[in-house]
Formats: sequence, C-alpha cells, structure tokens
Amino acid sequence: MRINSLELRNIRSYERESVRFPEGSVLLSGDIGSGKSSLLIAIEFTLFGIKRGELSGEALLRRGKKHGMTRLNFTVDGKDVTIERNLTKTPSGVRQESGSIIIDGVRREGTPTELKARVLDLLGYPSELLQMQKSLLYRFTVYTPQEEMKEIIRAERERRLDTLRKLFGVERYKTVKENVDDFLKAVRSKKRELNRVFRDLDEKRIERRTEQKRRENAKISLKTLKVQEKNVQEKLRDWTAKRKSIEEQILLFNKFDKELGQADTNQKNLELQMNLETDEIAKKREKTAALAHIKPKTAHSLEELEESIASYSQEREQILKNPQDVDKATNTLLQEKEDILNRIAGMRKRIVEAQASTNSLNESLQKLADAKSVCPVCGKKLDEKHKHRIIKEYRERALEGTQEVKKLESQLETLAGDLKSTEQAIEENVDKHLDEIRKKVEDLKKNQEILRNYNEKMKERNRLEDQIKSHVEKVDKLRTSLSKVGDLIQDLKEKLEKLEGVTTKKKKIDGQIDELNIKFRDISNEIARNETLKEGAEENLKKLEKEIAKREEAAAFNSKLSQYESWLEDYFVELTGTVEKHFMLELRRRFDPLFKDWFNLLIDDELLNVRIDDDFAPIINQEGYEAEYENLSGGESASVALAYRLALNKVVNTLIEEIKLSDIIILDEPTDGFSHDQLDKIRDIIAELNIPQTIIVSHEPKVESYVENVIRIRKDGGVSRVLKT
Repeated sequence: MRINSLELRNIRSYERESVRFPEGSVLLSGDIGSGKSSLLIAIEFTLFGIKRGELSGEALLRRGKKHGMTRLNFTVDGKDVTIERNLTKTPSGVRQESGSIIIDGVRREGTPTELKARVLDLLGYPSELLQMQKSLLYRFTVYTPQEEMKEIIRAERERRLDTLRKLFGVERYKTVKENVDDFLKAVRSKKRELNRVFRDLDEKRIERRTEQKRRENAKISLKTLKVQEKNVQEKLRDWTAKRKSIEEQILLFNKFDKELGQADTNQKNLELQMNLETDEIAKKREKTAALAHIKPKTAHSLEELEESIASYSQEREQILKNPQDVDKATNTLLQEKEDILNRIAGMRKRIVEAQASTNSLNESLQKLADAKSVCPVCGKKLDEKHKHRIIKEYRERALEGTQEVKKLESQLETLAGDLKSTEQAIEENVDKHLDEIRKKVEDLKKNQEILRNYNEKMKERNRLEDQIKSHVEKVDKLRTSLSKVGDLIQDLKEKLEKLEGVTTKKKKIDGQIDELNIKFRDISNEIARNETLKEGAEENLKKLEKEIAKREEAAAFNSKLSQYESWLEDYFVELTGTVEKHFMLELRRRFDPLFKDWFNLLIDDELLNVRIDDDFAPIINQEGYEAEYENLSGGESASVALAYRLALNKVVNTLIEEIKLSDIIILDEPTDGFSHDQLDKIRDIIAELNIPQTIIVSHEPKVESYVENVIRIRKDGGVSRVLKT
C-alpha cells in the first residue's frame, strides 16, 4: 500500500486542506499541537471508519461544523483506490454517513460497514476483523503511536500476550480451548439429558412384548369370528332372496292399491268437475236468454254519430271565427255596429277640433289682456276701446266653441249606448245559436253511449254462447273419462283379490331375517371389538417402536458423545495447547533477534543490552544487572519502545503474507525523549528499513535532514494548514 493524497474538510483543526504524499521518506514537520497527528488519525478514519471507545465522530468533526469529509487516495496491489467518508452532526451526536469507494475508476456507494469490508479485502485483512473495533494489524504494521507501544510494554503479562495473540491470530487457539470447554459442558449436559431419555429402555421393550401378544390374540379371535360372520351372511342372502320375491308381489299389491286410491280420487274429482260445468252451462244460458231481448234505440252507427258530432264542432268553430254567418239578423246588427263605430270616430274628431279652436281663442284672450300698446291680433295701435271690442268678440266665440263641445260629447254618449245595445244583441244571437249546436252534440253523444252499451251486451252474449259451447265439450269429455275410470277401478279390484295373503308371508320371512341380523350384529360387534383391540395394540406398538427407537438412538448418541468427550479431553485440548506454544516459541525466536538489532542500532552502549522473555516482556541488562523499564532514561525507554515497534512490524509482515502493507510505515513522534546525538539514529533507521514509503511525524528540525521530503504544518487561529513549498 502507498498513500498518494488526503483531502480534509472540517476535520479536527482543519477546515479545508489537501495533502499529497510522495514516495520515499516523508516528514510531517511542525510545532507540537500544529495538527500533524490529525492527518494520521484522518487516514485511519478514512480506511476503517469510526471506532467506538477509541475514535469517535465528536473527536473528528471540527467544533461548530455540521458536516465533515475525508478523501484518501492510495495504491494497493496495483489498484488505484479513492475512499470518501462523511460525518454529519445530529441532535443525538455526530453520525457517520454513507460514503464511496473508487477502484480503478469504478465508483461504488456504500455504508460505513460496507466500505470497511471492502478496505479489509483490499489490504488482505481477515474478514473477522470487520466486527472488531480496534485495527490491531494496521496499528502494528503501519501506524502505532509511540505512547501506545510503551503502554503494551508496560502492560501486565496476560494483556500483552492477548494483544499479541489477536495481532497474529493466535488468539484463535485460546478461543478453540474456550469453545472446547463450552462444547464439553454442552456434551456432558446432553449426556445427562440422553440418560434421562433411555433409562426406561428395558421397560419399554417388555411393554412392547405385551402389546405384541395382545395383537396376536386379537388376530386369532378375528379369524374365528370371520368364519361365523360368513355363515350368517350366506343364510341372510337366502332369506333376503325369498323376501325379495315376496316383496315384488307386495310392491305390486301396494302399486295396485295405490292406483285404486288414485282412481277413486280421480273419479270423485271428475264427478265434481262435471257438476260444476253443468251448473255453469245453466247460469250462462239464463244470462244469454236475458240479453237476447235487448234492441238498439237508434238506427245510426257509431261512425255516423261521430261524423255528426265533428260536423257540429266545425260549425261552432266557424261561428266563433265569423259571427255574421249565424243569420241575416246578426249580419244586419254587425253592419249597424260598424256604422255606429264610424260615427263615433267622426264625432270624436269634431270634438278635438272644437276643443282646439276654443283653446286657441282662450290663448289670444290672455295675450290681449296682457297687451299694452300694440294689438297682438292685428298688429295695430291698441287703445282701450279696441281692446274691449276684440276681447268681447273672442269671448263670445270661445263660449260658442265650449257649447259646441258639450253638444258633441252628449251626442257621443248616445252613440256609445247604441253601440253597447247592438253588441249585446249580436252576442245574444250568437250564444243562442251556439247553445242549439251544443244541445244537438249532447244528444248525439248520449246516443253514442247507448249504442256502445248495446254493442258491449251483444259481445257479452256472444262470449257466453262460446263459453256454453266449451262447457258442453268439457262435460262430454268428463263423461268419457268417468267411464274409463270406472273400468280401471273394476280391473284393479280384481287384481288385488288375486294378491291377497302376501303380507302374512312377508311377516314370517322378516322374522327370520331379523333373528339373523341380530346374530350378525353381535358377531360384527365382537369383530369390531377385536379389530379395536388389534388396532390399539398396533398403535401402541408403533408408538413403542418410536419410543424405543428414540431411546436406542439416544443410547447410541450417548455412546458416541462419550467417545467425543474422551477424544477432546485426552487429545485435542492438549494438541491445541501444543500448537499454540510452538507458534509463540517460533514468534519469540524471530522477534528476539530483531528487537536486539534495532535496539543496538539506537543505543550504542555495550553495557546496555535487551532481550525478550517468554511473556514477550523486554528484559533490560545494564552493567550485568536487570533494570526496570520505568527506571530508564527518556531516550532509553523511547529506544526500547521504537525497537519493539520495528521488530513487531517486521515479524507481522513476515508471518502474515496476505497483508499488503509491507511497503509503508508511519512513525509518530519516534524520537520523543531522544538526545541530540540519538536523533542521528533516525537516518540509520530509515536506511535500514528500506520501505518504499516511510512517513515520520516529528517536531525536531534536525530530522528534516534525514528525509527526502518534508511537509510543513502550521496552526494559526486554531486552524491547521499545510504550507506550500
């Protein structure tokens, strides 16, 4: 694996930053707290996601921000890979959202767990690491903070060994032992359970023999009963055949008896119907005789009467439209009315003219009364005498006009009276003639109704005559049917006399059959009882066979479990412990010389040497005496931790060949506590490691001269930035 670039947005002290990592040795340089380790934490988060209890979303997302993102590009096993992870702040905390992974240009979205699974597969990690929170393999092959390595060195024996077991997968042997113990407990529990199942096996076998004997006894009884049943059945067949023969005669007797009853009933019904039909004929002949004396009261037909009514209706409509067609007197009155109307119109015209002349004179009088020096009539000079003369003349003429109007109005009133009288005379003449027409139409309609009633009665008489004819035909048919029924009744009585006595014979046969049926029923009941005994025994045997089989199976399984128990206790557990012991010995055999070599490279002191004991604890010898790790100087303890770390890295990459992380290592503050002279050892370490990409985090300026590339980081105002070089 080789890291190419890292992009950050709102992660820890970074707001928005992009970092490129070249090949070779790379130094992340900057003051303490500038944000160097934050880049390493971001790389680990992008690869494996949030780790509960170790790397939380709250610790990653920059304070005051709602969203954060990391994007890591790296090369592994010849593949170009880019992973993007996202963080979102919610009311319940910082949540890890879905992200994406791009492999050789092919992009896939995925949940945090799906991304982690893909990364583990790319790096060659075991799939069981998916559920683990700590990435031990990554920490001890790529990136281990110096303090974490010191913590492992100081740890108690069991904790240190457990860590190494998990790292190398040796913990599976311990897990196997624990699982075997659990399995043995389950086996012993299962054996106790099985013992409870098959402890009554002998009793069940005795019970099975008892049921087998019951079944055989039932079979013997059934064989005897079947023979008896067969004999009774044969006798029943003989008597049943006799009864069948007699029953056929009885059926015939019953048939004739039934037919005789039906014939008697039929005869009575026919006689009743014939009486009813005869009564109907008498009643309808009486009605027909009464209708035969009715005669029509008019010689006209309905069509002729209808035509007359239509003619009078047309005449009435014509009178209403043209009253002058009534008679000569009405026509004369209409002419008189027209003359009076003309005279009234002329009179009204004369009244209007006289009234207009009078009004003109009155206007002229008013003008003369108002005039002073000039006459408004003639235009001459007006004096008092002339004025009075003309006024007098005009007043006389106006009075004459008024009298003329009154005279004309009196004459007009007389003419209006004459008009009213004439119109009343016309109306009376028309009404009289219309009333005559109405009476004639009413008479015609009465004749119509009388004629319709007569026609209906004639139809009724014809219908009654038809019905009488039908009744007569029915009576003739009924008389014929009665004759036939009488003959049938006589014939049936003769047949019944010949079959007399069959009922008594049948009773005797039925008695024999009843006795045989009782015997057959008793035998059948006994057979059913023995069948039930046999079936019950067979059912019990089936149940017992299953129970015995279950118990025998439990006994066999118990025996097999005892073999498993013996093999696991006497062989497998011991073998597992031996395998684990040999693996840990091989691990220590490889680890110890590497640890010594790295330590001797860091500490050039012949009086100070180290080794690894059986528990993988570092043993320090100083001037021939063992020294405690806690009593070492800062540089010495840092050298022990770094040597332990580098030896562990080499062993892991050697023993676990599937892991694709041998071409990168990250050293976080490896020189913490080193003296000025010890810092020179970093150059030797880089050369000795000979790893394609070595990333070192340090705030020591001197280290810059030992590496090929330097990435400088500075924090201003709480924001970390990568300085451009």
